[in-house]
Amino acid sequence: MSVRPTMAMAALLCLDGCEGSDHGARFVTPGGLWETWSDGVVDLMDQVAGTDALFEAIRL
Repeated sequence: MSVRPTMAMAALLCLDGCEGSDHGARFVTPGGLWETWSDGVVDLMDQVAGTDALFEAIRL
């Protein structure tokens, strides 16, 4: 399985939430790299919710 950029960005934001860091913020600012790259096609928050659920399942 290859890691898609959407999965990688979602994982980064989830890890930021868990660790209290803010490494992904520079990519998701309005008009930033994520918005430009995804062109509104991918709902990042849906990806984050799914990735967070996977992280939670792993922790169980």
